[in-house]
Amino acid sequence: MKRSNAQIYQIELLLTLDYLLNYTDENHPATQQDICRHANDFGLRYDSNSKNGNDVRRQRISDCLKFLMEINNRFPEEMPFVLQQNDSGKLYVEQKNYLSEEQIIKVLMAVIDDKYISRQDADFLVERLLDSFSNKHNREHLKNQLEKEDKGVNKYKATVNKKIRLVDKAYQEGKCLLILEQRFMELDTKNDVRVYKNEDKPRKHFGFVDEERCCRVYKIKEFNNKPYAILIPLKGKGLIFDAVENLKFPTYLPEKKIVFEDFEENRDLNELFKSNNPLLARYYKSLDEYIAKQIMPKRGFSFKTSFYFDYRNLDWIKRSFEECFCIEMPVIKCNKFFVIEKENKRSILESPCKNDKYAIECEALPKNASPRYGVVNIEINKSAFLDWIWNNPEIAKAIAVVSPDSVNRELGDRALRLLLKYQKTLGDEYIQEALKKHSRFEQRWILFKSKKTQNKSERNVKKDNL
Repeated sequence: MKRSNAQIYQIELLLTLDYLLNYTDENHPATQQDICRHANDFGLRYDSNSKNGNDVRRQRISDCLKFLMEINNRFPEEMPFVLQQNDSGKLYVEQKNYLSEEQIIKVLMAVIDDKYISRQDADFLVERLLDSFSNKHNREHLKNQLEKEDKGVNKYKATVNKKIRLVDKAYQEGKCLLILEQRFMELDTKNDVRVYKNEDKPRKHFGFVDEERCCRVYKIKEFNNKPYAILIPLKGKGLIFDAVENLKFPTYLPEKKIVFEDFEENRDLNELFKSNNPLLARYYKSLDEYIAKQIMPKRGFSFKTSFYFDYRNLDWIKRSFEECFCIEMPVIKCNKFFVIEKENKRSILESPCKNDKYAIECEALPKNASPRYGVVNIEINKSAFLDWIWNNPEIAKAIAVVSPDSVNRELGDRALRLLLKYQKTLGDEYIQEALKKHSRFEQRWILFKSKKTQNKSERNVKKDNL
């Protein structure tokens, strides 16, 4: 079938554009001859030794290159690539989608390192992204760079990924989610007719039973590099806050019955929370406020927590805190602070805890002065805070907890239990020797600090005399 001139021009323009995008870079600029030969890959005829019978012509390819360069110069921000011309006048694509090689690697690594994408799916997505971002000459180079950058992130199992997908679907589409929650209740013992000795009636049996519960997904948040779901039951008090991998779904039901339409359209989740929890609604204006105060990687109440550290250790302490809790660590810079006794006023929502009555008050830092201490006053879940310190021995050494004081007692109890566990293995002599070494080290450190302070004061006196 013979093509019209308009069709031929369209084909040649698309052919030129395809070659520029997929076969050119700074070291491999386009030539008219190469673009004409590229026509053979699409079943079009081109023979450089023949002047007749060719489907494309070099002169028209030259016109296409000029046209594309003109469009690139006139509308640089609208073009999806950066077209450049070398010293000899040949054209090449410098960047696709305005991304440099380093930025392309970051995009691809984000896909590979995503724990929620299986390795097979990640490889497929990387290939498709390389189709868009790379060319024939740098594709293998980008793959080699990816292998060097690969951190070997552990991926979630298929069962966990399925749970994440179900929770996310319910969240994105505003649907109900059916989960199984364990309840301790009396078991059905109608068929149990055993009568025990000295008893006239059969015993009652209790145990944990999986009970179906309909919820709405309020938020999905990440703590300790794990996705957590915040669920509001349609009936009953409280919230369900747990890692998605710990949620149980009824495997005996199809997916459409696990994630299903809410019978009430445009349900207000804040109102649902308030109607189910009237006591909490008196103290918190919104669900977000309640979550900010109470919800942490562990269930339970939040406590007003205060601790301080040497400001020189700020970077790694802040990084560890924020990686664990996924919230910003509010740091107050100061050179001097006071431990004050708080007013002993607690709402009925806070758990009572003896001796947790102290807080840190900082003196204002003078202008242009370098801070000596970093102070943190924050409401946080005590169990999660304890685990953060216990699981990071360097953090335990670097920070001093002022409140709640029960954190220090709990840490001491844990350390003592650990010591008693190894007491028989290590022997009393080894433990006594270790305690003596520790005591000597502490004495030397105190002596060193006192000498350092004395020398500093002597230098200040000399300066004043001068």
